[in-house]
Amino acid sequence: MENFILVDDDPTCNYLVEFNIHLLSPDSTFKSVVDPIQALSYIYSGDIFYPKPIIFLNLNMPRMTGWEFLEIVRLLNIPCSIYIVTSSVDDDVKYRAKNYPVVKGYMAKPILDADIEKIIRQKDALNMNYNSSQFAQ
Repeated sequence: MENFILVDDDPTCNYLVEFNIHLLSPDSTFKSVVDPIQALSYIYSGDIFYPKPIIFLNLNMPRMTGWEFLEIVRLLNIPCSIYIVTSSVDDDVKYRAKNYPVVKGYMAKPILDADIEKIIRQKDALNMNYNSSQFAQ
């Protein structure tokens, strides 16, 4: 089970991602918000604890940008894995994102079900490695 948060001001994108997550990982929780301030409120509401959330973050939003959100995550040391979602193909975005350890990947819009499936598989593999390493003494 995963905790997914989608931060995007595009309701159509939110609907499609939610639909695909429920198909690919029906036991996962999913929350979509249209601005980063709502995402921060949700994270600090105490509704999610474990596992740490996987956040799909759009960079270009009107109230607070994704970059501002990333700075807050860094300053507050919020445990999460963030995947940047953008329609930009600018290499500077990828380069700038490398400054944030919580950023685990970069996806072009629209988010495909194959992208989501890959993230779920990677997360499952990490969890299996972690669980098996507990007993390797």
